Amino acid sequence: MPRLFVALDVPPSVKIRMEALFEAEEGVRWVRPEQIHLTLRFIGEVDAGTTATLTERLHGVRVAPFPLRIGGVGVFPGRRRPRVLWTGAAGGDGLATLHDDIERVVREAGVPPDEKPFRPHLTLARLRHPDPAWIRAFLSDHRDFVAETFTVSHFHLYESRLLPEGATHHRLASYPLGES
Repeated sequence: MPRLFVALDVPPSVKIRMEALFEAEEGVRWVRPEQIHLTLRFIGEVDAGTTATLTERLHGVRVAPFPLRIGGVGVFPGRRRPRVLWTGAAGGDGLATLHDDIERVVREAGVPPDEKPFRPHLTLARLRHPDPAWIRAFLSDHRDFVAETFTVSHFHLYESRLLPEGATHHRLASYPLGES
């Protein structure tokens, strides 16, 4: 069964700015630049019928294009046991409305609601027992990180395939933003 998620892509110039943060460190596995995205809704494994329904119904999401700002850094779930290093995303009402509309469509397609609150971010790295001093220094050194602001004009449905060397993402469909 396909493992799906809905996401925003970021321009190459933003990926380059993010990639400039990457530095070799034990216990830190940086995301491959081609895999960088902002997840709007992780769906998980669904059958072919649900995939077809989602692919079609997502065309009904109509939100005006909006500016998205990438900046700041943090860790999930927290500094005591960090597992993910991220940079934030701020898109105001446009991003919130897009997320809410996608959540509604996904639920109408029979997928259970997402229990986690939406915290817009782009994953920079996965962490496995990183040096706490390195984490503190990284967060301090890059707290003012800002990439360019860009206009979001599309969102995408992706399939994620888990492989030993990491996940790969394959775009199944793209959806333009714009008022209906």
